[in-house]
Amino acid sequence: MSIIRDTVEREREATRDTLVASLRSNVNINGGGVITWDSNGYFNSTSRFIVIANGRGAFFSTNGYFSISIPTSGTILGVGGASNVTATSAGIPISNWQALYYILPIGSNNASIASNFRIVSYTSDVVIPDNWVLLAVNNLDTNTLSITGGKYTLHKGESIDATKYSSAFVPKDTLVASLRANVNISGGGVITWDSNGYFNSTSRFIVIANGRGAFFSTNGFFDITIPTSGTIQGVGGASNVTATSAGIPISNWQALYYILPIGSGNVSIASNFRIASYTSDVVIPDNWVLVASRNGDNNTLSIAGGKYTLHQGGSVDTTKYSSAFVPNADLVGELPTDFTSSKATNGYQKLPSGLIIQWMELNKSMVHGESNILTFPIAFPTSLLGVTQGYGDGVDTTTTSIYFRDIARSTTSITYQYGAVNGGTYTTRLRIIAIGY
Repeated sequence: MSIIRDTVEREREATRDTLVASLRSNVNINGGGVITWDSNGYFNSTSRFIVIANGRGAFFSTNGYFSISIPTSGTILGVGGASNVTATSAGIPISNWQALYYILPIGSNNASIASNFRIVSYTSDVVIPDNWVLLAVNNLDTNTLSITGGKYTLHKGESIDATKYSSAFVPKDTLVASLRANVNISGGGVITWDSNGYFNSTSRFIVIANGRGAFFSTNGFFDITIPTSGTIQGVGGASNVTATSAGIPISNWQALYYILPIGSGNVSIASNFRIASYTSDVVIPDNWVLVASRNGDNNTLSIAGGKYTLHQGGSVDTTKYSSAFVPNADLVGELPTDFTSSKATNGYQKLPSGLIIQWMELNKSMVHGESNILTFPIAFPTSLLGVTQGYGDGVDTTTTSIYFRDIARSTTSITYQYGAVNGGTYTTRLRIIAIGY
């Protein structure tokens, strides 16, 4: 009986040892290299996760540790109501309120087994065995992924280098650089917001000299190029929209964001653009850069952190202008480009409003009743609005009464008739100023 009792006790002890070591693994797991949760919800790591110094023997790992490497192919079985998913080179997709587990191969060596990964949901009854280690869980409330027991927390599109950072949250360096990017964004070439509400640019926007390294951009900058095709996902109550050759449509009180691919190179990613509204609850992650925001009160589009503001139908060449505002598109359309003038005796001045001022003089010997045609230096394109006149020089007006009257006018000339009360011929000078457009 004692032999049987001893055997049972040893089995109980072994079972307890396995239980304790397995549960402790959820705290002891670490590693992963650069851990990423991309904008499409795929979880990946550049290096293995490892559970080590957690016990050695048949009750746990015969090598004293377990390696856990994210597979790049194959089917990941779903339990608890979760569907099976497919592992790819991007990693394993983890949907809302789902978790990724790894089944520790108790009593075997350290080799990672691709078929031991499981996707778990909560919508069907399920018991999570004690030898399942939690790798990551997707929290929909905060739109974050908690990794290796909460050691790291990422938003979609973020990554963290576990060889450098040990905080449970995205590093301060990443947070600061990401938020500063909203001020540092520049470029765009000729930026346009057309009459149909489509936002576009002829060149990339860029965030540069904002930090370099795995905590931000590995190339030291991010390009942001407006896509000309594809679906732009809507968040915060906004519907998905379609990018075209005209750009991306932005409706009233909506904003266009770009998700910085933290920890990667500078290449612009079309799927990283988002249209955000305010009509449903949404958290804007710190690595989302505001590209443009539409104000419904004054129907303007604020661009690149307020560097430029456009009305519909407006555009601005950022290679030439740096002002925070550019003229109203309607006003720009009405302004002539010709502001020329002539400073001759018979001359003119074209004004920004489109008005034209012209001046002329007639200096000659004139007979009572004589008519003279004065041709304007340039024709008024549309209309002659008014004329004012003055005369003198050569005539003693204290003894002689003279007068001029215009008897015909057009956009190209005006005809004056000269008169003297006592008749006769006199030499005098007539000066006129005419206004038209």
